[in-house]
This record gives sequence, C-alpha cells and structure tokens, in this order.
Amino acid sequence: MSFAFHFQWAAKTAKHVLLIAQPCNIVRCLETTYLSYNFKHLTGVKSSIPANRFFSQCIKNKLTVNDFELADNDTSVLKADVICDLMRITTCAKMIGKYNETGFELMTDRLIGNIRGCMGFVNEGNQRFWKPNTILKADIRDRVERTFQVIAIYQKPIKEALYKTMKYEAQIMRDMMLELPKDIRRKMQINP
Repeated sequence: MSFAFHFQWAAKTAKHVLLIAQPCNIVRCLETTYLSYNFKHLTGVKSSIPANRFFSQCIKNKLTVNDFELADNDTSVLKADVICDLMRITTCAKMIGKYNETGFELMTDRLIGNIRGCMGFVNEGNQRFWKPNTILKADIRDRVERTFQVIAIYQKPIKEALYKTMKYEAQIMRDMMLELPKDIRRKMQINP
C-alpha cells in the first residue's frame, strides 16, 4: 500500500487545507485536514485492526495480506488507482460540489476532485474542518449536483492560526481578493 506514504505526506505537509470555490458571484470555502484514523476508511479495505494502528503498520510496511481483505465489489482496487493523486489535494482539486447521491451508496456530503477522481468529505456536528471519508474513481462532474471551480488553495500547519502558503490561485481570485468575505479573509494572511 504505497499510497499510505502519500497520505502520510498529506498529513505531514498539508495539515489544514483551505479550498475557495466560486459558485456564481458567491465565494465559499471548505477547510479540511488529514488525520491518520481517516486513512483506513479511504482505502476501502476490510480489517479488524484499529484505524490508527492500521495506518502506522502500513507506513512501516508491516501489514500482511492476512491483515486486511479487499472489498467484495472491487472498490478497493478502484480507490487504489486514484488515491495517490487525490492525496495531493493541493494540486489535483479543480472542482467542488455537493454529492448528488447517484451511482453509489455513500455517506458523504461534498466532493472535491477532477475528471479522474474525487474525494468525499463530511462535516459532523458543524465542525470547522471537514473530514475525508471516501475516494471515488469517477469524474466529479457526474457525482455532484453542480460543480464549482476551485479558485484558490491554501495550506498551513495545524498549530498556525493563519493560512500563509498559497498552493494554487486562479486569475479570478487575484482580481477579487479584496472582495472576499471577512470570515474567509480572517483565516488568511493576505498581502493586498
């Protein structure tokens, strides 16, 4: 499971990610974070090993074929094909949208991704950070009610208060930087 290393990279480098999308003339943001206990569920494998230990053993190359089994419906194989790319959310996220509940029985709310694959996110209890909870090898445009262009992506370490590292910024974002709502501007260190 070499994709565990990509998840570890995301967990160590991205920490918190702020994605800004533009639906029509409204600017919206979604903040997410990658935690070790999210990884097992994203792979789609079945295992009795607790999530944190599963991730740790995977990183250390200590999982054996007896420690997990692939899902009966081949979703584990499909997920493995796109998980490495999707772990690099700061470079692969092109669109965001509300899951349209078609094709699969998923308990997810928002999808972030591109035409090759997408990652699902849930926000339990109206928390600040959305948690990744699924991976799909599917064109995001077929799985959301409406797609919105990601116009900016920022990242920061967990312990820092403000997003200072810009990973992506569309021209439209530069044009409207001062028009961002106050709640979004307060989360970023902006140099106008």
